[in-house]
Amino acid sequence: MSKKTVLSTQDEWESVRPRFRNASAYRKFAADYAFNPRSRISRSGKATDVVLPKAKPGGWRWKIFEQAMSEGSTVQQVNERAQAICKDASGKPQRDADLFIALFNGYVSLLPPIDGGTRGPQAGS
Repeated sequence: MSKKTVLSTQDEWESVRPRFRNASAYRKFAADYAFNPRSRISRSGKATDVVLPKAKPGGWRWKIFEQAMSEGSTVQQVNERAQAICKDASGKPQRDADLFIALFNGYVSLLPPIDGGTRGPQAGS
């Protein structure tokens, strides 16, 4: 199994974002990249209905954006909350997928870990 490149900051995300055509390309993203579980998110203030125009209000993806992506949460916390929301709603979460969609659409930005380290554990190792 090849190692994935771990992204820890908004600058790192923005350097790879042009490789993906739209927010649905998270499977392509997941083949080569992962987000540092210790990185944090900051919400941009964009409304959920703007970044998820096709999502059902109150549906599992909507709940992930509204409830799991709270200001200052770590990537790991967001993924754990997303998993719990999907489990309750019979959804099928993929690690980092909702964060990919949120970052792609400008709903959140990626902040470095509080400890300042940008090197996360290598995914797949």
